[in-house]
Amino acid sequence: MWYIIIVIVALYLVYRFSVAYLFPSFAKRNLEKYKERFFEENPHISSQKYNQKMSKEVENDSIIDKRRKYK
Repeated sequence: MWYIIIVIVALYLVYRFSVAYLFPSFAKRNLEKYKERFFEENPHISSQKYNQKMSKEVENDSIIDKRRKYK
């Protein structure tokens, strides 16, 4: 009986660790690879323009979130 409980707890801990640390790091690494490949395949789009556009969108989203908090 204790063996089953220990196995279930161990599986739960492995799941929590993988969801919290492993999967996000794999996703971040893969997204960076895809982003680099995209800009290599599309040289007419500069990464600086893309980064500026994304930073503006993030700023706009944070302003909208702040406005929602005060309503």
